[in-house]
Amino acid sequence: MFVCHDCPGGDNSLCVNPEHLFLGTADENNIDTLVKGLGRQIRERLAAAGASHASVAAELNLPESAIRALESWRPPRRHP
Repeated sequence: MFVCHDCPGGDNSLCVNPEHLFLGTADENNIDTLVKGLGRQIRERLAAAGASHASVAAELNLPESAIRALESWRPPRRHP
């Protein structure tokens, strides 16, 4: 198991708040990293002037429902 990190204000590698840490497998940690990166890209594109969920979905070739889900995705947590 890995100690994974999920700071509500965005990942902060220096944070050691126990409430922001959770257990996950290596695969879960890798997926979390990838999804957070994609979610960050989506939020940045949505913040751009005039960008909509539909336009970001078309740009990334993903369903609009995926854009909405990834925009606010939070990793599953396992507590010891």
